[in-house]
Amino acid sequence: MSKKIKSFNDKIRPLTDAEKEALDHLRKKGKPLKNEILEPGAGVLKDDTFKAKPNREYQEGKIITEEDLKAEELKVKIEAERFSQEFRRQFTEWAAIDHSVDYEGLSFDHADYLVRIFSMDVKGFEGFITLEYEWSHIIGEFKIKDKPATENVFPIVKILKIGEGVKSTKHKVGDIVLVPSNEILGEDWNPKFLHYMQFQDSKGMKPVLPEGMKQSIPNVQKNWDRFMFIRPWVPQPEEQDKLTYLIPEGRVIGSYNVI
Repeated sequence: MSKKIKSFNDKIRPLTDAEKEALDHLRKKGKPLKNEILEPGAGVLKDDTFKAKPNREYQEGKIITEEDLKAEELKVKIEAERFSQEFRRQFTEWAAIDHSVDYEGLSFDHADYLVRIFSMDVKGFEGFITLEYEWSHIIGEFKIKDKPATENVFPIVKILKIGEGVKSTKHKVGDIVLVPSNEILGEDWNPKFLHYMQFQDSKGMKPVLPEGMKQSIPNVQKNWDRFMFIRPWVPQPEEQDKLTYLIPEGRVIGSYNVI
């Protein structure tokens, strides 16, 4: 062993009981004992003002270990698999229903498909959230908050009727097909809300939201409301009408096989 290394090792000394207690407290709590820290090489505790910098390895006074991270990853994986299983269960049940019988006697002239969109009840999956926009009158700016999702729609539709103008023979009634994801998934600003806020601002008025005006709306509502098909014989739209659309042929982008 070289003299340099030996000289360095000779300086190493055992920790005192006070130092051991302070380090043990630091490992468990993530902060110094009674606002005191160890002064390097001193062998005693020294009073000092201790301001810990943010550390991603600490969370609410607990040190996050590699085992904790692996356990969290496993929990997320298990939850995702549980969600996938529930998705397959609900989708299989939905796919087996003949929704076209509700529209017998109807025909369409243009190159359109009458479709029913797949909607999944996601209650019990609190880990899956969507974004909700909120206007804060206090700070005068937009902010985003989380809200639990209770129902999700997916870019998966079932063909109920085919318009006479459709030239393609690739799809038939009962087929399950795909539509653009960006038109269906998630939420976006309500165009009426943005227009109202811009109008208020241009007039130099303080924005005051009309009662009932939503700041954000689901993308499916924003992009597909104009395609909604309401059965002409019902006095008021029902749930199935809100999920039924007469969409242009070009909206269908692929097939989805039941697995």
